[in-house]
Amino acid sequence: MTTLEDLIEACCEELRRGVTPDLERLAMQHPEVANDLRRLLPTLLAMEDFAQETTGLPPTMEIPLPLLLGNDFRLERRLGYGGMGTVFEAQQLSLARRCAVKVLARHLAAVPHHREAFIREARTIANLHHPHIVKVFSAGETDDYAYYAMELLGGDNLERVPPPNASRLIEYALQAATALAYAHQCGIIHCDIKPSNLLLDDEARLRIGDFGLARLSNTTQDTTEKSYSGGTRAYMAPECQHHQKFTAASDQYAFGVTFQTLAKHLHDVPRDLTLVLRTCCAIDPEQRYASMDDVAADLRRILVGEPVSVRTVTLHEKLLGVARKHPIGFAMGLLLGIGLPTFTLFIALAHRSTRHALATSEANLTVADTVLATTFEYIGENNPTRNAATLLNVLIPYYRDIIQRRDTTAARMAVAEATLAEISLRTGDYSGAVNAYRRYHEVAPTLSVTNQLADALLQNGEETEALTLYREVATHVTDPEVAHQIEAIRALCALGIAGDSVAFDAAAAALSPLLENHACNPEVKHLRLLLREAAPSTQEATKVSPTLEAERLALATAYPNNAAYGLAALTCMTRYLQATPRLQVSDEP
Repeated sequence: MTTLEDLIEACCEELRRGVTPDLERLAMQHPEVANDLRRLLPTLLAMEDFAQETTGLPPTMEIPLPLLLGNDFRLERRLGYGGMGTVFEAQQLSLARRCAVKVLARHLAAVPHHREAFIREARTIANLHHPHIVKVFSAGETDDYAYYAMELLGGDNLERVPPPNASRLIEYALQAATALAYAHQCGIIHCDIKPSNLLLDDEARLRIGDFGLARLSNTTQDTTEKSYSGGTRAYMAPECQHHQKFTAASDQYAFGVTFQTLAKHLHDVPRDLTLVLRTCCAIDPEQRYASMDDVAADLRRILVGEPVSVRTVTLHEKLLGVARKHPIGFAMGLLLGIGLPTFTLFIALAHRSTRHALATSEANLTVADTVLATTFEYIGENNPTRNAATLLNVLIPYYRDIIQRRDTTAARMAVAEATLAEISLRTGDYSGAVNAYRRYHEVAPTLSVTNQLADALLQNGEETEALTLYREVATHVTDPEVAHQIEAIRALCALGIAGDSVAFDAAAAALSPLLENHACNPEVKHLRLLLREAAPSTQEATKVSPTLEAERLALATAYPNNAAYGLAALTCMTRYLQATPRLQVSDEP
């Protein structure tokens, strides 16, 4: 007996061959499932990436959005289609935030191993934390569907908005290469790299998305089965097309084809970039780069003007390289070739000139380094104004260049970025504070800096990313280090203030043992006062009481160098004065 599932699969197969199925004829031939067929087929065809004009369905037959009943997401509109399902713009009801939801095609969701693989891979990808990979929030399933939710970006991708010049093309390629290298190190093969899956956020930074076909590199999943889709054929490596073999090398091939395609529309593509992409697209996987880390390394060489590893170096370049690395040996070779008297005079003059130039350059760098470091220190301590923040923002690139030239530790740069971030935040330049904290976070990605970045994002109105960072920090609440626990409780308090009442309970539970064992720690005292102010309470007067004001003031007085304590005391005092009834002055004598 022909089942409903058999009929739907037959319709999909006809559409893949370019034949429009006759829905009414099928309904007449199978009256026992006619109603279900008319109701379900349009939705399933939409989930299979068949557009209305392709299916030939009646114009009046609407294709409804799937209902993910009993979960936290309300689907609102389709954003795109893929071989395994559809991406929808959605609303996460519990957090009142926009997100994207990828839904597995229903006929695949009915197959247990497809459903299990989809959920398993979504959860694995959710553990990928990289600035150039789309974040996955959660995964779930209903009786009819499997899905996972991820951050919602602006909607542009490199297919719709290709790089305008070679410089931007190289930047995007480097971002994609580092993200792929990270995913491969985590055991994830993307399997569908192409321009439309390289997304752009609101700041034109690249994010790799659509991990719907991603595979674990350490599994033995059978990719030869008929229902398995291995990505887009135009970007697939030969070993994928002929042997269904998906590896990090095949991702590299798709990466190379993708950026070759994007480079065709540009006129100023560097020769070295062409060589890098050609190596990525080698027919034999053994002739490609050993890893995406090596691809990224060559892309960085292009950005700084150095020859890439896959280019044959010319004689002139070899001589220059030898001269830089082995100046004495190079000088001896020239001495034998040109003659002792002429070369002796030449080398003496050159050495004197070079030594003078190097000494002058090093002296200039030292002076510039000292002046800029002193400027950052002085402004940070004495002049926290918006003009000062603007000045430091201008000086930051020069300071970074000087530190790199002098081969100084990254800690120096972190101090400068932290100063700029704090001043920007204190003077109300929240956008500038976000940018500075992002750079600071790249140099020093500690829990404390993550919380500071989240604070700045929240002030700048970027609540979604801020809450995501708070949640990442909050997972460290059980870490053995007290400093990590303190930052995690701070994050939980911030989540509680943002509306997550459960977070307050978790913060209070985590703070209790700290109060017992580290009662003298000022940060623990600060957290206790913060939780006391922010947590819901039936006694509202306790939040703006003179006792709380006095404790805040005492903490700020004991630690005058900590601006956070002073600011909290000032805020508490202001709230108390606002909550205190004003004295009524009578006009009667």
